[in-house]
Amino acid sequence: MGISHLKTFVEHLEKGIPLFSIAKTYFQKTQRNTVIIIDTSGFSFSFFSRCNHDVATMNDFIQKMAQINKKYHIELIFVFDGMNQVVKIDESLKRLKDQIKQNRKFFTQPKSIDDMPRGIFSGLKRV
Repeated sequence: MGISHLKTFVEHLEKGIPLFSIAKTYFQKTQRNTVIIIDTSGFSFSFFSRCNHDVATMNDFIQKMAQINKKYHIELIFVFDGMNQVVKIDESLKRLKDQIKQNRKFFTQPKSIDDMPRGIFSGLKRV
């Protein structure tokens, strides 16, 4: 389900945090690794997209990431979403119903390539 509006809280950090400097200083002072918790779902989507689903590219990325983590004393913890909370059951059901509607719409239309919206698969249809 994710954290509601998380992006609004961390947007200003996208330009960069001196993470390696912070991690190195932290290790020098405490002799402990910097622990970073990662949303596995979000990471996976970005990882597969950026690596273009190429196994060799993914392997290179993982190897380089492991080297960097070791060098700067960074430990990654990947977190998977768990079960939906009971307090969110109404929202979860609404999302599930919306997804079912979208799936039905997708599989019932278009009947031919001419019925497709112009933005989808535009490479297959002259616009």
